[in-house]
Amino acid sequence: MSIFDKLAAIKEVRFDDGCITLSGQRVLIIPQEFASAVTKQMLANPKIAGSIYEETRKELAKGWAELVKRRYKFGDDPRKFIEWLIETGEFVGWGKHELIKFDSTKLEGILRTHNAPMAETFKGQTKKPIDHIWRALTAGCSTAAFEMDMDWVEINCLATGANYCDFLFKPRKNFTPAEKKQYKDQLP
Repeated sequence: MSIFDKLAAIKEVRFDDGCITLSGQRVLIIPQEFASAVTKQMLANPKIAGSIYEETRKELAKGWAELVKRRYKFGDDPRKFIEWLIETGEFVGWGKHELIKFDSTKLEGILRTHNAPMAETFKGQTKKPIDHIWRALTAGCSTAAFEMDMDWVEINCLATGANYCDFLFKPRKNFTPAEKKQYKDQLP
């Protein structure tokens, strides 16, 4: 059974007049071109990438992600959140995800994404990782789920020639100096 079938069966996806809800929270279905246009603007003006990432992370953490966290009670088992993130990310079209590494005590790991939409769209057009929107969404969700500032850094990117995208995630306070530099290089 696909995640859509599962969500529909337990009434987690609802379509009402002019309103779509997922897990009880309003969502939008937008064309990929919208995310591509925002990403194109971040490429043209790298200084806005960091503010878009951080605003999205914060807003999502205190809004939709906080409500989803309360509904599913991820704090009891951090792996449940990661599994939910993988399934939901795939369901809404952000690629095929695979958890490469996860330490549930330290709340850090590596998530691999195959066929990431922004990386595929901008393949060969950038020398730096490009998936800032997906990173912001996952950082906001994990910030709410784990109740601490979480960040995601893209350590491999399909757009730059890798075979897939890898994202290192961990609490912001635990980033090493090298990881902080990589974060700043991607989000000035």
